[in-house]
Amino acid sequence: PEEPAHGGMVVRVIGPTGQALNALASVDLGTPATRLWPESVEALGLKPSGACHWEQGGDGAWKSIPLFSAKIKFDKFEIDTNVLPTEMSMPCVLGGEFFQTALAAKPYLVYEILSRDHYRTLANLARCKKGHVFIAGKYGEHRGRLERIRAALDQLGLVGLILDELPDIEEQSLAEKMVTFASIARFVICDDLVASGHINELDICSERRFTTAVLRLKGRASTAMQADIADDVLFMKAIEYKSDDKLEDAVQAAVHWAQETVSKRSQNFNRKYEWRNRQNVLR
Repeated sequence: PEEPAHGGMVVRVIGPTGQALNALASVDLGTPATRLWPESVEALGLKPSGACHWEQGGDGAWKSIPLFSAKIKFDKFEIDTNVLPTEMSMPCVLGGEFFQTALAAKPYLVYEILSRDHYRTLANLARCKKGHVFIAGKYGEHRGRLERIRAALDQLGLVGLILDELPDIEEQSLAEKMVTFASIARFVICDDLVASGHINELDICSERRFTTAVLRLKGRASTAMQADIADDVLFMKAIEYKSDDKLEDAVQAAVHWAQETVSKRSQNFNRKYEWRNRQNVLR
């Protein structure tokens, strides 16, 4: 399943035997049931749910159409919902029942839908600050290391962000894009194995005082110009590990240090900025 895009999102529809298909979907909150092409309903072997949809025909008469049961997955959501077979141009149209079920566990999102854009943006940013980590390092042949770091973060309940996978804002330069995503992250982890564009990213982290853990194999920096970047500051730390198979252990050590550092900085900011209180601080 993919992140939502303008005009649609990709969902996974799963039948009772595990047969599944990926479908581009739009949204219609005016109809409770999710609509799906009839041939897709048949191909997935969906079973009648026992519920029905009432529809008024052109002659004014009402007719009952049986609904089918399906599981629809999008990102971390897996929703059991009713499906209405429908001939239409779109393969799938998510109905109100899908969103009602998805939002039942997160009712605060309903209020945010009605909020102004800047408040909704800040609320999302505050949530990202609790569980997202920006990952810097070399792409290309070394990209597998970034994926290993992300997998290690996932095991610790954190979401890793890798810059080249993230969408662009056309008014931003690459450096501005990096600052945007590093700003919404709780902290930064940098794989400092070989020299690459992350050298500039480390400079930005230093200038912006982002909490940053720098992973260094056998304590060696990728360039002497950055060897002392974490010295004499509290918001950056070089994490040494002895061999490549210890990379995941280094990530754990980095997370432990970074979480503790972020918590201490938050407490300090709350003391320093006397206008802060529980009512005007997003958590």
